Amino acid sequence: MIRMIEFRPLMSKVDMVPQAILKCSVERFAQTFGSFVEDHDALDYFTGAAFSLDNHYQFALIHHRGDRNNTTTVYLPGTMDDVDTITRVVRNIVNDLDLPPQAILWQRADGVKVI
Repeated sequence: MIRMIEFRPLMSKVDMVPQAILKCSVERFAQTFGSFVEDHDALDYFTGAAFSLDNHYQFALIHHRGDRNNTTTVYLPGTMDDVDTITRVVRNIVNDLDLPPQAILWQRADGVKVI
């Protein structure tokens, strides 16, 4: 089960790393979960929100202004470095978001790949 959590506290305390790109607009998630934060970081302006999966895994869904249209990036804590665990968590996030597996354009297990 996915629940929304406070975005800024998570992002200020945890080093979050992009681990997957979903073929789905951030607006779709905002319609489902409520308002997303609009802000900027060192990269660009972005729209994002933070979540908890099964009260265990924290993650963020973020779309930077310079990202491809209709995509959302899944960020997981940088301490999560086992590719099998990352793949399983991304799969669970996608399932809980009611997206098909084909919605994953890229994930860490794919390595370097042009999408």
